[in-house]
Amino acid sequence: MPKSSSFEQYLASLKKYMFKHRQLPSFEVMLSVLGVRSKSAVHHFFQQLIEYGFITKDDSGYEPTGKLFSLPAFESIRAWFPTVPTEETRSDINIYDYLVPNPDWVILVKVVWDSMKDAGIMQWDMVVVDKNKTAQPGDIVIAEIDGEFTMKYLEKEKKKWLFLRPWNPHYMDLFPKKSMSVVGVVTGTFRSYT
Repeated sequence: MPKSSSFEQYLASLKKYMFKHRQLPSFEVMLSVLGVRSKSAVHHFFQQLIEYGFITKDDSGYEPTGKLFSLPAFESIRAWFPTVPTEETRSDINIYDYLVPNPDWVILVKVVWDSMKDAGIMQWDMVVVDKNKTAQPGDIVIAEIDGEFTMKYLEKEKKKWLFLRPWNPHYMDLFPKKSMSVVGVVTGTFRSYT
């Protein structure tokens, strides 16, 4: 990526615009987004975006790539002793690609209650659910059991009966009385602290 501070400022302005409007601005709009008067400056910026893989261009126009929405991610951070992250340990990750490999099959579900807190899934977390993934015993699933939906571990008793197990000792295992079906497998989770 270029080290030019003007490019980085332009890129930050473009990302802010796209986060708000969910579309790539036209050249005319880009003039105000970048705070420039010349369309040639916008054209030069778009060429840099293509060169560095942030957008592509074909007969139908410009299209953003996943790299445009990526955020810096550092290899690791120690929780017990301060360290300084360096550029050598940095890579860029698009959160959408990281959590949602196939948007046609993924839904997000907000967690209510704390039956999975010992698995690290807290109340008000958002879980990423893959509706196309085949559930296996040991997976965390969203399931319909006797007409009600819940999130639990899918377990197998004596290699015969499937049931749902919470990961909090204050809750009991759930065995279906009439029916149980898996809606999807939980593949990720996230939360906001603000």
